[in-house]
Amino acid sequence: MDLYIGGKVINVGDVIKDFRGDSHVFSGVSMAPSPGRSGKIIVNSWTSGTGREFYPSVFDGEIKKKSRARRVALGPPARTTRVGRR
Repeated sequence: MDLYIGGKVINVGDVIKDFRGDSHVFSGVSMAPSPGRSGKIIVNSWTSGTGREFYPSVFDGEIKKKSRARRVALGPPARTTRVGRR
């Protein structure tokens, strides 16, 4: 899931401003939107560094699924090997 503000994708570590004008560092998406629910995003406070969750509307943002082009560019998921007892 990606956070979009003003039509632009926001990356982890980007500084975003809430409706009050306070700055926060974007950390990720904690809950994906589902029918009847909006997702939530995680930010760290610019001043105190503490992590908090907000609805994307606090930042005039929107959570969307990653675009197909972006997923294709990343390639297929890596294969993992199983370690341990069989």
